[in-house]
Amino acid sequence: MLAPRLAPPVQDEKPPAVLEMTQVDPDYTIKDCRLGAGTVTYPESSEGYPWHLLQPRNMIATTYTVSDTSFPWARYPVEW
Repeated sequence: MLAPRLAPPVQDEKPPAVLEMTQVDPDYTIKDCRLGAGTVTYPESSEGYPWHLLQPRNMIATTYTVSDTSFPWARYPVEW
């Protein structure tokens, strides 16, 4: 899994001290897994919340999993 890591600045109003992309290879123990046809429902849209613009076009399948995971130290940090 690739994830951004942002080190906060030492002083307020300053840019971040470090921005890295890190690779983490967590260990998974899957507790429950389901596959099926999916649907998407959105709350009522408004000017501030334009959910109507996010219309799914071609939903093939959905998955749902519950798992336990532990995150080890990051591998391959890459500074930006």
